[in-house]
Amino acid sequence: STILAHAQQTNEEKMVDIIVKYNERVPDEDELDPAYQNVSTLDIFQIQTMTVPESSVKIISSQKNVKSVSYDQKMTTSETNTSTPSAINVRTETRRTLSGYDWNNDMVRAFDAWDEGFTGKGVKVAILDTGFSPHADLSFTGGHSIFGKSDPYTIDNVGHGTHVAGIVAAAQNSPVRGIAPDVSLYGVKVYASDEGNTTSTGNFLDGLYWALKNDMDIINISSGYETENDAVHKAIIKATEAGILVIAASGNKTPSNTTIDFPAAHPEVIAVSSVGEDTQIADDAMIAYEPDDPRTEFVAPGRSIYGLNTSGGYQYSSGSSQATPHVTGMAAILK
Repeated sequence: STILAHAQQTNEEKMVDIIVKYNERVPDEDELDPAYQNVSTLDIFQIQTMTVPESSVKIISSQKNVKSVSYDQKMTTSETNTSTPSAINVRTETRRTLSGYDWNNDMVRAFDAWDEGFTGKGVKVAILDTGFSPHADLSFTGGHSIFGKSDPYTIDNVGHGTHVAGIVAAAQNSPVRGIAPDVSLYGVKVYASDEGNTTSTGNFLDGLYWALKNDMDIINISSGYETENDAVHKAIIKATEAGILVIAASGNKTPSNTTIDFPAAHPEVIAVSSVGEDTQIADDAMIAYEPDDPRTEFVAPGRSIYGLNTSGGYQYSSGSSQATPHVTGMAAILK
């Protein structure tokens, strides 16, 4: 029998994207009403995402096995702009020759770790992002697109994912050396190529599910959304209980958004905000917590970061998107 009964609909009825969190068994997709479209089952999280007639939402919510139903919402990258270079100001006591592009690596003392032989080797890092264009300075151990073969993870129409991944793991001989160049890097595409820098929390859940199923050690999320979603929070708890370190961008101030983004705002997640080369908080950075807040937030270089681009070259970009992979790289080195 159909588990989730569907109300009679008209051809004009609005379809909505929802996230369904179950108490116990997740129903098989063939048990659902045929009117439910785009069903994705994330059994480890006890979640299904789907597109349903608007009148069905209340009916689904009333089912005994349904814990919660939430509307899907938009998620965006946490990059602010492509910017001009800043002045160079680096330490001189390192045992390594520094280039004019190394201030960010130097600020987080990544080179000191390299000199002791720690480069993140063997640590599995998943970057959930817009895709990852092939680049001579970057190697992936593997990758996945939630959209399948029609939109592979090696396509990055925005450039965001490529830039972020390079900050984590660009080769040691690159002019834009990554923080942890020897990590086992996995690119997880959760932004459709035709949607630019906008995706949904449902797509993000699909990527998070893949990372959990494939035993990642660290997940980098240089994206965010404004309103808390309980189903996503429960999924993140599941990931952290499995031993995965989740690191996410705090977001960037806009006239309509002045509070830290989710999922960075969840207590299980390490939130990252942005500073410039002068170590001062970026003008658009969001600082989330008071000093006695039990949650964790770091700041890291995020202004005018020179990194990889989709044409095989390099560019400057800024935002908490860029700060986050610095913390991811350092976490990999520490692990």
